[in-house]
Amino acid sequence: MLMRRYAEHLSHNFVKGQSSYSTGSGQLKTNVKVEVHFMLPQFSTSTTISHDVNLIEEGQDFGYDMSIGRDILKALNIDLRFSNGTIVWDEMVVPMKEYYGNDDPRDLKQAEVFALLAQSAEPKATHDMTKRMVEIQDASYEKADLKEVCQKATNLSESEQAELYKLLVEFEELFDGTLGKWKTEPAKAELKEGAKPVYQRHYPIPNINREAFHREIECLVDLKILEPTAESQYGSPAFIVPKPDRTVRFVTDFKRINSMVKRKPFPILRIGETLQSLQGFTWASTLDLSMGYWTIELDPETKDMTTITTEFGKFRYNVLPMGFVISSDVFQAKVMELLGHIEGLRCYLDDILAMTCGTFAEHLQQLRLCFEKLREAGLKVNIKKCNFGVTEVKYLGYIITRDGIKPDPKKIQAIVDLARPTTVTDMKGFLGMVQFYRDMWQRWSHTMLHPLIESCKVGKGKTPIQWSTDLIKSF
Repeated sequence: MLMRRYAEHLSHNFVKGQSSYSTGSGQLKTNVKVEVHFMLPQFSTSTTISHDVNLIEEGQDFGYDMSIGRDILKALNIDLRFSNGTIVWDEMVVPMKEYYGNDDPRDLKQAEVFALLAQSAEPKATHDMTKRMVEIQDASYEKADLKEVCQKATNLSESEQAELYKLLVEFEELFDGTLGKWKTEPAKAELKEGAKPVYQRHYPIPNINREAFHREIECLVDLKILEPTAESQYGSPAFIVPKPDRTVRFVTDFKRINSMVKRKPFPILRIGETLQSLQGFTWASTLDLSMGYWTIELDPETKDMTTITTEFGKFRYNVLPMGFVISSDVFQAKVMELLGHIEGLRCYLDDILAMTCGTFAEHLQQLRLCFEKLREAGLKVNIKKCNFGVTEVKYLGYIITRDGIKPDPKKIQAIVDLARPTTVTDMKGFLGMVQFYRDMWQRWSHTMLHPLIESCKVGKGKTPIQWSTDLIKSF
């Protein structure tokens, strides 16, 4: 629907016809409709949409100048994702906004509304963007306040806090907030036989996020994570995804190049089995390596393979990137070589769990051995994500206590709150979440989940799920 005053210049194209709509502002009536051309500038300032809209007469104030209905959303494949507060169109993502912010949207000037209504059209771009999106957290380069860290360890006595502080001060260079550099051989990737360089053009970035995307690239270049390149024959598109805190995630789609690179698998610990072997501890601490992957350099040929394409030019990674096919295997192998021999330490990529069945002094000695190895390797620790000397700890989706392990209630609640899947793709996503805790179930695949698993065999992708009584009971 559109307020009529914005379409008077199209009066010669008006089509008469009465319609009535129920809205939050009451019942609205329209007498004419017309085809208009408009833009959604937060997504794109060049793409124009053509669609029939019903015109609202003056005096019927419904709080907006224009309202996009479900018919347009469906026609354009616009996805409103209330689960994470985003709107997705043509694989571009923008955050939802409150109706009232610092400026009342009702004060929008008429000229600004007319600016959204255009007279030309452009085909909608389509891209096969990877579903394997990997988050890269924003870096916060601040030196840690070690005394404050120890004071927040409220489960420790004052004397235990003092001993912990003494240990952290001894290794304070680990917690200076900078990006470490692993003193190890550069990572090297090998192409499969017959594979040739692959290049993909860049993805469009929503207009609302262009500046943030550009700043993110400049930041990564300043940190020497990326470097400009013009010679590389490779190219994988990069894009950003808004995060709930209104910052962005920098993501690279390595899907094409990943299919051409040899993977040399290194065993990554099964989370459930690992944690079940750690019951009966007395003290535990968790450590998070700062920007773990980015501490490992790449050899020159591999740098070229990781070249990214953007509208601001081509760049290549100097360090091991998230999402690259060799990254997790290389990192896990190196971290196990460095720390795997320390008793009571468990390493899952850059998440380290230290558990002791002895005294607090013995636990500090265990941490000392770990810190010594990290310092020798040139690594850093993100102390904001660490927990020291606890008797109950969240780790990789579980809560570990002295009495045993249990699922994280927040993750369980997230599963409980999920809507009933409507397609095969949705059902597979649901099963993936549920099966995260499969090691804690008995006969999980043959009882509760069996009907749900079978429902995925009816088709692929958007094939509808047929909800039977047994399926509803299982769900």
